[in-house]
Amino acid sequence: MSTHETVDSYIKSIDPVALPIFNQVRHYILSLNTEIKEYSGYGILGFKLAKKKFYIGGYKTHIGLYPGPTIIESLKDKLKDLKLSKGTILIPLKEPIPFDIIKLVIQRALDL
Repeated sequence: MSTHETVDSYIKSIDPVALPIFNQVRHYILSLNTEIKEYSGYGILGFKLAKKKFYIGGYKTHIGLYPGPTIIESLKDKLKDLKLSKGTILIPLKEPIPFDIIKLVIQRALDL
């Protein structure tokens, strides 16, 4: 995994195909609460609010949301139409962005 010391460094590394959708998701997350802060962590983009953290990554075919397995399990019924793996939700670039699902996940992850 590559590491990025800054948010800008990570964003510049995102595949140009994914960048517009990544930025839509990023700005949407930041719009949910003015106190959410961005940072670079685990080689991807992190968001934190108080002591809670949440991560997203931009890739050639999808946007990865990383809320962790507990949150995914708690929202399993609402996430049934998305591809999931342990701790990860994959948002395909070629489908509409599920902002309602992203909001639910962020609300759980950051205790909004």
